[in-house]
Amino acid sequence: MCMRKLHAMVAVVVLSSCIQLLAQKSIIERCETTPTHPYDSQPIPEQLRIPDAPKTARQVSCFTSFNKNSTMLDVVRKCGIPDRHMGSGVYIFGYYMTDCSTVSVGTPDLKRLGIKHVKQGKTTVLLSNW
Repeated sequence: MCMRKLHAMVAVVVLSSCIQLLAQKSIIERCETTPTHPYDSQPIPEQLRIPDAPKTARQVSCFTSFNKNSTMLDVVRKCGIPDRHMGSGVYIFGYYMTDCSTVSVGTPDLKRLGIKHVKQGKTTVLLSNW
């Protein structure tokens, strides 16, 4: 009986350790499932690295109130600095949501925006201004 209790306690400790390790992973590590392309790791432009930016948003609702006059700086001021900058030729910024869906903000000039939410292969356009 003591041996069974010992095995059960060891199993609980191991499971608890695994849960803690999973929680320590960043949302990017948890959500990225495909290998990155060389263009997927561009630096975030300096003009978007504002010191008073809020913590990066993890809910789609943060991205639903932008309009045709909104700029990428407006997005950063409201939803935080993006997790990734992808693409070449145009800016494509990626934000990971808590459910590992993504919000992508595309812009040719940091002024005109296209914002899309992708979840399980389904794309929803939140704003199209270019």
